[in-house]
Amino acid sequence: GEGYEANYTLDKPSDNWMLPNFDDSEWQKGKGAFGNDGTPSFNTPWFSKDIWVRRQVDWDGANLDKLIFQIKNDDTFEMYVNGVLAFQSKQYSAEYINYAITPGIKKVLKKGKNTIATHCYNTGGPGFIDFGIFYKGKEKELEDKAIQ
Repeated sequence: GEGYEANYTLDKPSDNWMLPNFDDSEWQKGKGAFGNDGTPSFNTPWFSKDIWVRRQVDWDGANLDKLIFQIKNDDTFEMYVNGVLAFQSKQYSAEYINYAITPGIKKVLKKGKNTIATHCYNTGGPGFIDFGIFYKGKEKELEDKAIQ
């Protein structure tokens, strides 16, 4: 696929990197997914141990109960939505997995722009990170906007 626009860095950012108002304008720009030669179908190469990725997702405010996260991560992974921790995994996933959106995250999701910020750490071997918010039962991804 064409992938979504995201800002990313391979250098450890300041502690507020996951907050919506964090200035990531100095970060590199790339298209998801991010990976290396050991993983198929990535758009932006990632060969270091750590990567931090921020993307904007536009949500129309409809069908909140049908929203899911879809994530594929290799390896350790944490994801924030509008600055709130939404998901953590110490296990890698070889396939895309759908996850329920917790009540706490449903509260911070808002109509319009939402910031999804992730950190992935590759413990060894192939590395890959791809993530988004989808509607359950539909493959249609929410409209993505480049991070301004």
